[in-house]
Amino acid sequence: MVSTMDYKQLLEQAKVNQKRLEKFQALELKLLETNSLSSLVKVLVGDYRREFSLDALGLTLFDWHGDLQEFMSDKSNLPPGAAISAAPDALRQLDHCPGGIRLGEYKPDIHDQFFPGYRIRNGSIALLKLVRQERDIGLLALASRNQNRYEQSAGTAFLNRLATIASVCIENALNLERIRQLSYRDPLTRLYNRRFFSEHLNQGMANAQRSGQPICCIYLDVDYFKRINDAHGHAMGDWVLREIARRIRLQLRLGEPLARIGGEEFAIVLTDTQLEEARTVAERIRLAMEDRYFDLPKGGSHKVTVSCGVAEYRPHAHDELEELGDRLLDKADAALLLAKEGGRNQVRCASTGQESLNSNY
Repeated sequence: MVSTMDYKQLLEQAKVNQKRLEKFQALELKLLETNSLSSLVKVLVGDYRREFSLDALGLTLFDWHGDLQEFMSDKSNLPPGAAISAAPDALRQLDHCPGGIRLGEYKPDIHDQFFPGYRIRNGSIALLKLVRQERDIGLLALASRNQNRYEQSAGTAFLNRLATIASVCIENALNLERIRQLSYRDPLTRLYNRRFFSEHLNQGMANAQRSGQPICCIYLDVDYFKRINDAHGHAMGDWVLREIARRIRLQLRLGEPLARIGGEEFAIVLTDTQLEEARTVAERIRLAMEDRYFDLPKGGSHKVTVSCGVAEYRPHAHDELEELGDRLLDKADAALLLAKEGGRNQVRCASTGQESLNSNY
């Protein structure tokens, strides 16, 4: 028979389990309602850790094909506890979770890699493999300073459910991101297109007004590009454009979007950047083109240079945001025209000083 005391304890435990289940269901709904990969990561790494009193929670997403880093870089910085692993690192990390779930003692020399931004010196850990369509997409790591919380004999039904829900949500978020990317990408170079660039530039202008920090735009044009098409054909011209895009990207930091505006024209937004800093970036790009011939796939080589125009906007409290981004781009385009008229293969700047782009433009 169950004593009165045992019954009360069972009832109290049932209440605790019910509250825990309600909390988890609320988080499940929040995960399912997220509409971007970055917001989903924040829910997992932030909300879940707080709601379940974890000392650390780490989410590692596997970037098998190199596109995941690109998705995340333009949305937001990864929150503490989240990381992206390329294929070699992903394979090594999977060795620590050979099954679907691994429970046990927290070992800093092994497990610290799963918790960027956290320091856990002892306790217990649960490693959950995230899988969709028989493909490993990441690892979710839960850490507690309580050594008994994730002991090897602990039940795993709750953790299995968490891993399944997280995997489904991550896959859905990735699919949504890929659909978005298709609408924002130039099909030839895989750079962003003018539509995305305009949206990003306008957002950058709004952020600049709030922060008071300058923002710069670089406009680039490939010198005498028609000669490449005439001498080698349009297919080879397309190859050169893709190679130019690759070389420009190598000169930029992660999160600095590069767009193909049209034809052989490219543009870059540099937030929190002064004119002289942006000029240095443009000059670095120009030299990266000038210093190396393009070895063509069908033999031979071709020298390619670019002309660059740079413009800066320093925010003013009374500036109207409407069309402000377009005006900055136009100012960079005007500087580009000066570079072309001055002999090409050079950088020209259009400084606004303290002048608003809304006045005397």
